Amino acid sequence: MPKLSFRKRKKPDDNPAHDSQSADADKPANVLDAAASGAASGMQLALNVGAMLLAFIALIALLNGILSGVGGWFNHPELSLQMILGWIFSPLAWVIGVPWHEATVAGSFIGQKLIINEFVAYMNFGEYLKADAEVAAAGLQVISDHTKAIISFALCGFANLSSIAILIGGLGEWRPTGGRISLSLGYVR
Repeated sequence: MPKLSFRKRKKPDDNPAHDSQSADADKPANVLDAAASGAASGMQLALNVGAMLLAFIALIALLNGILSGVGGWFNHPELSLQMILGWIFSPLAWVIGVPWHEATVAGSFIGQKLIINEFVAYMNFGEYLKADAEVAAAGLQVISDHTKAIISFALCGFANLSSIAILIGGLGEWRPTGGRISLSLGYVR
C-alpha cells in the first residue's frame, strides 16, 4: 500500500537568520521580475512535459516496429501495440456497449488512451470519423455511429500512463528530487 504522507525531514540550523535570507533571495524584486521568472519557469515546465511525452511516444513507436518485425516472421506484419490492445480491451469495449463485431477497434482506442495518451487515441480515431466510403477505401473497418459515440466518451479524460511522465516532468522542474518522489508515488507495490 503506497504511503499517502511523508514526514518532513529538516536538519537543524544554528542560524535561523540564514533561512530568512535564502527566502528573500528567491523572492522577486517587482512585478516584472515575478512575471519574467514565472514565464521562464512555465516554459521550462512545458518543455520538460513535452520532452517526456515525446520520449514516451517514441518508445511506443519503437515497440511497434519490433512487433511488426516479429509479426513479419509469422506472416503478420500488421502486428502492433494497437492491435494487441484491441484484443486485450475488446471485452471492456463490449461491456460499455460496443457491439462485439466492433469491439476490437473500440478496444484498440481505449487501450491507446490508457497506454499512450488520449491525444494519440483521438488522432487515430479521427480516421474513423470520415465518410464510410473513405474509411473502407483506407482499409479500415467501418464502425457504427453508436460505437463512435461510445468511443468519443471513453477517450475523454487524463488517466493514462503518460500522465506519470507529465507528473515526473512537472515535479522535476519544481523540485530537483521531485522526479524520484513522483516515480515512487506512481509505482504501487
